Amino acid sequence: MGMKYGQGKYYGTRGSIVQTYYGVPTKSAAKSMIPLLPDAVRKTARSFIDKGSNLYDRFSAHEDTSGNIVLTKEKPGNVQGSRAIYFLIVDSNGNKVDSYKETYDPQGNLVHSKEK
Repeated sequence: MGMKYGQGKYYGTRGSIVQTYYGVPTKSAAKSMIPLLPDAVRKTARSFIDKGSNLYDRFSAHEDTSGNIVLTKEKPGNVQGSRAIYFLIVDSNGNKVDSYKETYDPQGNLVHSKEK
């Protein structure tokens, strides 16, 4: 694909990710990966995944340098090649730190970022 999504806020900046728990293409696969996450984060991750429809085609979970878990789910946009990425940042106790959405055009450029 070659496009760099997830570059809008801070996710994906050099050195920001210290561990990847999973990166999968379906909702059911993401749900099956929940046991890989720390116990305190599992309930929050399950809820985040469940709120996404079956139109979402990428799910991931990473730990950042501050010890937070970055959960993402991605959905193709209405314009062919565009994409929306939803982020949920939770601390090691499973509490929400931040939640936002980034929208990308077909060329992979960040068009819009919105706090959720």
